[in-house]
Amino acid sequence: MMKSKIQIENLFKVVAQQSAVERKLNVHNIPKFKSLTINIGVGKYMKDGEALKQVFDQLYLISGQKPCFIKAKQSEAAFQLQKGKNCAIKVTIRDKVKIFSFLEKLLEVALPSIDNFRGFKKTCITSNGVVNLGISTQQYFPEIVYSSVNIGMGINLSTNILNKEFLEEFLVKIGFPIFR
Repeated sequence: MMKSKIQIENLFKVVAQQSAVERKLNVHNIPKFKSLTINIGVGKYMKDGEALKQVFDQLYLISGQKPCFIKAKQSEAAFQLQKGKNCAIKVTIRDKVKIFSFLEKLLEVALPSIDNFRGFKKTCITSNGVVNLGISTQQYFPEIVYSSVNIGMGINLSTNILNKEFLEEFLVKIGFPIFR
């Protein structure tokens, strides 16, 4: 059952207020998403300009925001990495509507299409309010048509919840699949 962005936002607000009442939280401590960062390491595509452009465009389609290239800070011979060359592409989303839009695509479309996916491990939640997720390919998102460039991505969701157990409980309430 697909939920709209408005339903997800309203569900988030209701769950946040319920959690605040249960935990007797201050108004300023109501759970919020601060930012969402998507990072793609482009190691094997560094020298192929066309593939790099394709990954850049795909990340733009997925996130709805223009990504930026990350340049190598130092050279590393073992990885054939040269200082100043593009080694990753990332986008940081701080707009609440875009965060909920991305989470809707992730939770309702991308994750259910992964074979044998049972949920994320509890270890993806850190004690400082960050949820770190990894997806093996960007092909699961509906905006991406099949391409020869198949590369994984890291997703970091930053919240203002500093208690690991409370964050896990909160994510389960809003529909995050966490493997128990």
